[in-house]
Amino acid sequence: MGSYNNLPERSRRPVNRNPQGSRNQAGNQNNTNQSRPSRNKRSSASVMRGVKGTFSIIGKTFVTIFLIMVITGSIVASVMTVYIVNFLDDQTEFDLRNLELNYTTTLYAKNAESGEDYPLQVIKGNENRIWVDFDKIPKQMQLAAMAAEDKRFQTHQGVDWKMTFKAFLKMVFGGETTGGSTITQQLIKNISGDKQVRIDRKLREIFRALALEKEYSKDDIMEAYLNTATTGNNVYGVQAAANLFFDKNVDELDTAESAAIIAITQNPSKYELLNHEERNRERRAYVLNNMLDIELTQLKARLDGKAKTEYGPVVGGKISKSEYEAEKSKLKQHYDAARQQQLVIKTSTAQKTRSETYTYFVDYVIEEVIADMCSQLGYEKQAAWDLVYNGGLSIYTTVDEKIQDILDEKFITNEIQYNPQKSIFQKVTGYYITNGGKSYGQSLGDKQPQSAMVIMDYEGNIRGIAGGRGEKTGDRTFNLATDGVRQTGSSIKPISVYAPAIDLDLVHWSYLTDDSPFGYLVNGQLVRASDAVKTVQETDEEGNVVEKRVAAGTPWPTNYDYNGQGRLTIDRAIQNSVNTIAVKTLDMLTPQVAYDFLKNNLGINSLNPDHDIDYSPLALGGMSGGISVLDMTAAYQIFGNGGLYYEPHSYTKVVDNQGNVLLEANDVPRRVISEDTAEVMNKLLQSVVSGGTGAAARLGNLPTMGKTGTSSMDKDQWFIGGTPYYVSALWFGYDKENAGIPHYNPYPPPQIWKRVMTDVSKGQPNKAFPTSGNVVQKAYCTETGDLATPSCPKTAMGWYKESSLPGNCTLHSGAIESEEISEEEE
Repeated sequence: MGSYNNLPERSRRPVNRNPQGSRNQAGNQNNTNQSRPSRNKRSSASVMRGVKGTFSIIGKTFVTIFLIMVITGSIVASVMTVYIVNFLDDQTEFDLRNLELNYTTTLYAKNAESGEDYPLQVIKGNENRIWVDFDKIPKQMQLAAMAAEDKRFQTHQGVDWKMTFKAFLKMVFGGETTGGSTITQQLIKNISGDKQVRIDRKLREIFRALALEKEYSKDDIMEAYLNTATTGNNVYGVQAAANLFFDKNVDELDTAESAAIIAITQNPSKYELLNHEERNRERRAYVLNNMLDIELTQLKARLDGKAKTEYGPVVGGKISKSEYEAEKSKLKQHYDAARQQQLVIKTSTAQKTRSETYTYFVDYVIEEVIADMCSQLGYEKQAAWDLVYNGGLSIYTTVDEKIQDILDEKFITNEIQYNPQKSIFQKVTGYYITNGGKSYGQSLGDKQPQSAMVIMDYEGNIRGIAGGRGEKTGDRTFNLATDGVRQTGSSIKPISVYAPAIDLDLVHWSYLTDDSPFGYLVNGQLVRASDAVKTVQETDEEGNVVEKRVAAGTPWPTNYDYNGQGRLTIDRAIQNSVNTIAVKTLDMLTPQVAYDFLKNNLGINSLNPDHDIDYSPLALGGMSGGISVLDMTAAYQIFGNGGLYYEPHSYTKVVDNQGNVLLEANDVPRRVISEDTAEVMNKLLQSVVSGGTGAAARLGNLPTMGKTGTSSMDKDQWFIGGTPYYVSALWFGYDKENAGIPHYNPYPPPQIWKRVMTDVSKGQPNKAFPTSGNVVQKAYCTETGDLATPSCPKTAMGWYKESSLPGNCTLHSGAIESEEISEEEE
């Protein structure tokens, strides 16, 4: 066979195709066996020739693709250059020596009489910013900033291309995203307010950073950055942070304190020192480790006689091996001590708070605006935070300042100096909860239960918030009304069971259900009564065989303070909060339908689908987590406005400092139940106040609806109620999950609710709840629950949808016409 060196001679192959054979160069005739190697040679040559052709085509293809990529890249680069240049404006050249950083955001409220907006609260982002010159900033603070955010700050020209490319790859191919922004780029964001999460913003930032580094020195840029960095609690800059957290000037800080302040800047709400010192410790350990790495790298360069490293110029001359080892040991000891150091948080009086502590309502407005900027406008949380505090926004709120003042006075002012005559709360003593001989929780001594309340109108406008009881000591603290979720007890029943069941015509006012266990708990599992109860035969004392029904297990559910009242109407079941009837009604509805109604119709997203699509969570309120006071308030609005659900909101619109509307509240309602169902439910809930568990909440002649709720072992107590003007939810309980509340007589939540709403309702003329015109009041037979006839021995009045009236009583003979009584005759 031939070799690759003989490939040019393969063009002679036709000579070998003589069927009689041919002579070789020596003149010998080839026989059949002798010609086979030549054919193999020809075959190999053909293959190699094809291979060469294939490689030639592939090569040309790659060259073509490469040229196309070069041309395309050139076009894209040109287009992108033009695109970036078009986006660049006079903000490219920032005057770091005359920064205009302070913009005050104003919250407005509406005057109820004139309808005009007036300033309610200013958000002063500039009060906690104190500029400090570069020569006052210690080297350790500068080193900490580099270690945390930009280790190659001294060597790049504004952009760390290595980190930028790495961040880009992670964005494209997935994985945990890491910041690629340099200190220069972060300074651009701090002073421009250009922080939206968009590619054009990032490109604009890169060009601006490159331009900034041409104009200013590294010291200028570091000075500006450390004076604009955010460190939480409305504090900007390291000098104000040093005052707030350590009662020191920045040049008095040690290494650990410097690292602690810089650690905050990555995520102030997560790492700030007043509330999250442990998280800060973890983050500052990372900063300190990077500081040590930079210092050791520079020290090693001195040993090796290098003038610079990737972290910047090397300061100091060449050192010996022994000097290197001594200094290395000293550095490690220093940073080990810094990592172990226990910080002493000592806030200066001047920096503790602004002159006025925000109300819980103002806190919530800020939180809602920040959240909506992130979800609707694509802002990062920190960028949204900065814009709210420093962007000069005008936020038009829904607050009624009169109502908020009442809540502040009732929940906060009176609680600072407890006064039994003025306080809306009773003074109690906490204690161990005992259940079945076993103690739960802990003795809380004189610690008083907490409470929270939200008041809103029937269009989703939040009018006031009490996020806790007692003096409010800071801004944006934990808000029990909006941040906390608690088990609802029976207050869940109207929204999870009865409203959807009546809307689907499964039950009505006088629908009768037997007050008997739905099932039995057998070895911890719920077994329906039909399966758990068996008929057995027994012999009595006289020797007669009798049949007896026996149940295996513990009956479930049980009622709060009574059992077995016979057949009850829906009205009676709601008035007395009968658990058995709620569970049986839910069974007709199904837990899945109830869960979907809460989640999809009423916007309740705090339920756990893996646990809460079940009888106990949805009929009795024993969910795995709970529902917030705000969400419960919003859910009950449907019973006072004809079945419409408005998303609860604390603002109507947000306008930037150029007059552009950034955000507007969603004021378009969705119908979740019919007007007729809403009116029947309203009547049912009014009966709870007129003669049921919520009687203590009655507001004289002003129509009032409501429902109580108590979770297991009294841990959470509720009253959610409404007048024709406002709907409001009140929660009462210890904020410790393992603590309970003593039994009261009378039950506290309706009393507390009434004491607040009495003041809120002062001066309001009486008016009725809205009606649909399709709900009628009729007499029903108490034995059958059907519409009464003249022969029915005992009747009562109920409210019914005209489209879904019960049948006429057939148990008692006589005329079938029932008397209709107007609402005025009630």
